[in-house]
Amino acid sequence: SMMSYVWMLLTPILVMRLMAGERRGMTDKLMQSSPLSITSLVIGKYFAACTVMLIAVSLSLTYPLLMSACARVYPMEVLSGILGFLLQGCAFIALDLMVTSTVRNTFSAAALAFGVNLFVWLMSLMTSSAAMPAALTRGIAFFSLYERFIPFLSAQLSPANILFYLMFCISMLAVSITMLKLERARER
Repeated sequence: SMMSYVWMLLTPILVMRLMAGERRGMTDKLMQSSPLSITSLVIGKYFAACTVMLIAVSLSLTYPLLMSACARVYPMEVLSGILGFLLQGCAFIALDLMVTSTVRNTFSAAALAFGVNLFVWLMSLMTSSAAMPAALTRGIAFFSLYERFIPFLSAQLSPANILFYLMFCISMLAVSITMLKLERARER
């Protein structure tokens, strides 16, 4: 379960150059004038970052394989945890891509994305606070990227949590696309 906090630290580094790097290298004008739509560019950059993440997570599968030589490993529990970990990572990549889509400096993009990730984490910590009203706690828990990961750790493949992560990714990508289209329209 502690591995889910890795996304808070790593996704800003993974995402910081996706859009801000284009502006820093002054290739954003080429990107905006390319025959591809902004939607295809954003989705392509998102899937590229998710592919890098998938490669890193697939390398971590060697640990359960090594453990299976010495102990009993329950494959469905491992696969459920990995699926939740991947979905949470994809959600953080989409969130950070949205946050950094209009930032010009790569360092500022990483700092801003890390700040938003830290805020998301702190908000999820508030769900365990007894001082908060129950309705607010339930609302925060419903939208928490961390609380949605917990059932995967118990090998519970919840369609609601899978759908939440997918819808979260789609909505963050839609906001990124809209922000970039508005920026393109302003520049014209």
